[in-house]
Amino acid sequence: MGLVVTGISSQADLHPLESALTAAGLSLEPLSVVDSDDESLPFTQRSSLATGSVGPIETGTGVPGLTDSRPVGLTGGAAAFGTDTLVARLGELEIPDDELENYLEAIAAGRRVVAYLANAATIEQVEGVFRAAGLAKVKRF
Repeated sequence: MGLVVTGISSQADLHPLESALTAAGLSLEPLSVVDSDDESLPFTQRSSLATGSVGPIETGTGVPGLTDSRPVGLTGGAAAFGTDTLVARLGELEIPDDELENYLEAIAAGRRVVAYLANAATIEQVEGVFRAAGLAKVKRF
């Protein structure tokens, strides 16, 4: 993976950040957001292709109790793996283990972790856009 810039947003609306990235000539493709909604989802990137307009698309390849995004009660299932899923998503962003707790606390407090996969030519620009957009704790990994 390349260079990742992360920040924490307390704003639900990330359109201003997206607009600022676009205005700076940067693609939105490498932008990723992790929030509390990721707790109950399997380890996949959410997209309109995966969810459709009426909810998750059933493919028939799931394992009952493991890939189901609904809580399964005392026997475990997806609800028991919520934190593990968040850790895995943050790990995808190459956030070091010693920083994970800070990001998990931010998500638990209702904030979002915003990340951008940059390259050597764009990392300074991305970091500047994140700071100008008011993201907190802007860091590089």
